[in-house]
Formats: sequence, structure tokens, C-alpha cells
Amino acid sequence: MTRRQYPPQVWAALLRRHGFVNLDAQAVAAPEPDGRATLLVRGERPAYRVHRHAPR
Repeated sequence: MTRRQYPPQVWAALLRRHGFVNLDAQAVAAPEPDGRATLLVRGERPAYRVHRHAPR
């Protein structure tokens, strides 16, 4: 199984490219010295307007 590990900056750039704003991406250290970090990413997707046409 291929494991994909991207740094937090790459994840933030990917989400930004897809319209997310107010991004925060960080790696949180594992409690054990030899453990793997946990990636936390938060972002917001701005609301967008849907133009609805009046029924004919």
C-alpha cells in the first residue's frame, strides 16, 4: 500500500486551490518519541450564491 505523506504547506496549498480560505495546517508531534505526527488541517469554504430563476 502506498502511503502519501505531504507536509502541512502542501495540504494548505491544495485546499486553497479548491476555494478554501482561513487555512491552518500543522503537524502535531506524537506522544511517543518514535511515533508518527498527526496532521491537523482546518479551512473554511466561503458561501456562494446560487442564482435561482423565477418559475415561468
